[in-house]
Amino acid sequence: MQKSTTIIGVLSMLEDGYSYRDIQARYALGNSTITDIKRKFSLLSIPLNELASKNSDITENLFYGNSHPRKNAPLPDFKPIYQAITDKRRRVNLYFFWIDYKKEFPDAIQIV
Repeated sequence: MQKSTTIIGVLSMLEDGYSYRDIQARYALGNSTITDIKRKFSLLSIPLNELASKNSDITENLFYGNSHPRKNAPLPDFKPIYQAITDKRRRVNLYFFWIDYKKEFPDAIQIV
């Protein structure tokens, strides 16, 4: 996830005709990140000056609104998992803990 100043800067440089190499040197980004920002901006259909005038949180949310689909998912209780894994008398597979967790919280797991 990039900060709003980086997003606006990349889009401004693209609009001014700078190459990907120039943008990489300025913001230390890879080609795929620049392409991703460019693609998401084209889907927004908002002029760059209007996007630049928006609050930084709004700008970041427009580009990366669903970047944390499991942000509100409750964490499992790790203590019994750790005890089961470290118990030399038991053979434990994390897969079964994962299956139990998905059964208990089916809405918390969203593979995107």
